[in-house]
Amino acid sequence: MAYANDLVLVGDIFAAWHEDNYPDEGKGEAFEIFCSELVMKHWDLSIHDVIQGIIGGGNDGGLDAVYTFLDKELVGIDHRALDRKNARSFDQPKITLVLIQAKQKKGFEEVAIDKVVSSCRAFLDLSKSADDLAQHFNDDVVEQIDIFRRLLRNLAAQIPSVGIEFKFTTLGSTDNVYAQISNKARILENDFASVVSGATGKVSLLGATEVLELYRERPKTAFELKVDEASKSGNGLVVLASLRDYFDFLTESEEPTGSDGTDAEPKLLSRIFEWNVRDYQGEVAVNKEIRESLVDQESAPFWWKNNGVTIVATRVNLVDKTVSVVDPQVVNGLQTSNTIFETLKDLPKGHPAFDHKILIRILMTDDEDRRDQVIRATNRQTAVTDASLYATETIQRDIEQFLLSAEWYYDRRKNFYKNAGKKVSRIVGILSLAQSLMAAGLNRPDDARARPGSVIKKDDVYRSIFDPGVPLEVYLWVVESQAAVDRELASKIQDRATRNNLRFHTLTALTILMAGRTVSSVSSLKSIAKRDNLPTDEDVKLAVVTALDAFTDYIGTSGLRGEAVAKGRDFIAHLNASSLAAVPSTAAVAITGL
Repeated sequence: MAYANDLVLVGDIFAAWHEDNYPDEGKGEAFEIFCSELVMKHWDLSIHDVIQGIIGGGNDGGLDAVYTFLDKELVGIDHRALDRKNARSFDQPKITLVLIQAKQKKGFEEVAIDKVVSSCRAFLDLSKSADDLAQHFNDDVVEQIDIFRRLLRNLAAQIPSVGIEFKFTTLGSTDNVYAQISNKARILENDFASVVSGATGKVSLLGATEVLELYRERPKTAFELKVDEASKSGNGLVVLASLRDYFDFLTESEEPTGSDGTDAEPKLLSRIFEWNVRDYQGEVAVNKEIRESLVDQESAPFWWKNNGVTIVATRVNLVDKTVSVVDPQVVNGLQTSNTIFETLKDLPKGHPAFDHKILIRILMTDDEDRRDQVIRATNRQTAVTDASLYATETIQRDIEQFLLSAEWYYDRRKNFYKNAGKKVSRIVGILSLAQSLMAAGLNRPDDARARPGSVIKKDDVYRSIFDPGVPLEVYLWVVESQAAVDRELASKIQDRATRNNLRFHTLTALTILMAGRTVSSVSSLKSIAKRDNLPTDEDVKLAVVTALDAFTDYIGTSGLRGEAVAKGRDFIAHLNASSLAAVPSTAAVAITGL
């Protein structure tokens, strides 16, 4: 009875989620997103990150989503480690590939896992090129798998540890899995482990009960930290804690690491570092010094030589040398915290390193402006570029507040609104808005598609996109227009890979159609991008037809794959000409200021 009830509940939960978030997606595609978000919950991905990994559709090799991680960081299509020169800076990296299949079947079918076994043998054969794979698999599959393959080759000299996981998700019951399925799972694990020497493979079967358990999990918001000494002043505390207690504060138990149900391993709570302005830098010189200080028992006390960490929280309470912390965010000290974790997790619990002390400042405030002040001030002491501090800027807070008025949730702090339970389809991140602005305001949909992360890191590009002189309604117009484009693409184009290639180019076409000419600056959008001038259904339909026809025509003429066309600059002139030719006569007038 338990399974039958779990199946009913999962069906009800998914139906409501589908209607609230992606009603324009078919049930199958929406279920892929739903399951992928749940399965990847422990990786703390944003909804934007989750969707970027969805690859289901025709020629998908039996997979519905693919994600590659370097250490704990999701690797996108323009990650720095995909450049061979930059890859040399990573020391002893860990590469993890996560593959997901999500099917609305009431069981685990042998043919489904057979398809994945066959596909993965092709994917993981490094002698095959991306073009070889493209003969059998769609562009999204090739793009996501190629991230892992390039990473593996670029980091080979650094001797990376490699783990590959397959999450087989259905609405079936895991209590009575056929022996053939279990045997195929072991075959797949062996295939994964044979990719490179020392690699590990893991196959997880997730049925209705497991999906329901994942859905019920909620991010932990209240934490306790045992301290040795504490001093309180106003709404702040300065404490001295053992590394044993700080390690417990930073971690949670991960799911079993093997199909044999081996003991759970500690996992760093990455979500409490979301507001830190820096990424973990790995085995750079300063982190090596921190590691050496931890294991060297003859040197001065660790807290004498380390600046410690700063934590902000919405509520802090000290009782009998135990600090209760609600909604903590480590805003300074990410390098120290990560190095402590990476060092201690491999040491026996009785090792003297656990007895070291660390200095921690804990500041209580629910005032966002004060939090941002703390983030900026504490990070000015280290070499952090202004680009890393964008989320704290006034323009970003203004955009967030303005979008709220239209019930859009601007996630300038990753997963803030997702964790608050807001509809994921109404959440917009800084990077996703930047991509849309590049397409609509800079006539650069190719960069939005191929190089979103690297381009936004350039300060001049960032300043041209997020300009305080641009009316806030421009940002709302771009968000609404991109959403309208995505809905129309979902309803008209079944192939997800084509939709992914076209979403920014269609927005560029839409902007040209409404403006009557190409637009090359975000500030120029203010003449058309108004709340009372949102694109009509007819506008969006014409933009989709125009972009798709231009795209199809260019592929036929050039002989290039769709992904290469979408990422290339050469296609833009053809897209612009096609869009201008399609401009309705009523819009083909000069617009002042453009």
